[in-house]
Amino acid sequence: MTDGIVNIRGKEYKTVALRVAEFRSKHPISEGWGIVTEATELNEVIKVKACVISPEGKVVATGHAEERRGSNNINKTNAIENCETGAIGRALSACGFAGEEFASAEEMQRVEEPAPKANVDVIKTIQELAEKKGVNLDKITKAYAVSDIHALDADQAQSAVKRLEKTNAAG
Repeated sequence: MTDGIVNIRGKEYKTVALRVAEFRSKHPISEGWGIVTEATELNEVIKVKACVISPEGKVVATGHAEERRGSNNINKTNAIENCETGAIGRALSACGFAGEEFASAEEMQRVEEPAPKANVDVIKTIQELAEKKGVNLDKITKAYAVSDIHALDADQAQSAVKRLEKTNAAG
């Protein structure tokens, strides 16, 4: 990475930090420009909407992002912050601070790094706990937006085990 620009597969992507710095240098807070975010969370899925606001109070651009709590290392502890950063980056892209590509460097780096798959012992533990607690495996696959229990990544599988352990028998 050089000065907030990352080359991924031959394309230049700006980091969100660089986009914010460029935006603030042209549209400072002292002149009334703003970036406002709004976050919601439901079933460990976080959604953030970011709006770029003009000095007149008009929304000049929006960006949206979605993250699943615990879906990767950063989302184990900072899911809302990570999601907010993504939404801000997309809103700034819509304002023309994208560089070569609309997606941010951070977004593309997550695409490049697939999460490790859950090992078979953890999957077996999930199956055993689900049976013992009377939980249908479809409920688990739906909660993690996967087609099959074997499609869970390592973090999702660990989260599923913890949730199952907390579940009362028969439900």
